[in-house]
Amino acid sequence: MQCAPLIVSHLSVGSSLPLLQRVEVTNSDPAAPLEFSASVSYHGSAFVVVGTSVCAPGVPFIQLPVELALKNLTIDATARFTLDLSRLPRVRARISLAPDVHIGLELHTQLGHQLVLQDLEVLQAAAQLVVQEVVREELVEPHFKEVEFDLWEKKEEAAAAAASSNRSTSSSASKRG
Repeated sequence: MQCAPLIVSHLSVGSSLPLLQRVEVTNSDPAAPLEFSASVSYHGSAFVVVGTSVCAPGVPFIQLPVELALKNLTIDATARFTLDLSRLPRVRARISLAPDVHIGLELHTQLGHQLVLQDLEVLQAAAQLVVQEVVREELVEPHFKEVEFDLWEKKEEAAAAAASSNRSTSSSASKRG
């Protein structure tokens, strides 16, 4: 039914942070990655607006533009975190959600271009199911997301950056003098 790519036209993570409660360390063995779980609650102002086109069933040359606005996202879940600190300052973090996740959102839809149908219940229900399914397929156990990042700069990199900064500062000062 969708016959065009999804295009994100607006995105905001909002101004609210998730609330972590009941943090419980589940593995404190120093030789193993740090594992902990927490009750996570997000009731914020994050939103995303996406657009695409849908083809009329059986008539592929008829396309209708669709815009979906997902607002006021709420998530209540138990999150499980694993932090591998064995290669500091490099950290590998893994996050997943327990199956009892509750997702809520406000969804607005707009179908058509000149003649616009807004907030069609069928379209809203289908979009809500898709959003919940994506979260379940991407984050709910046994699925997870993993990221790697540096907690701090390595001394060699910091020294090289400082030396480079000093060279550019002294060369610009000599050009002025």
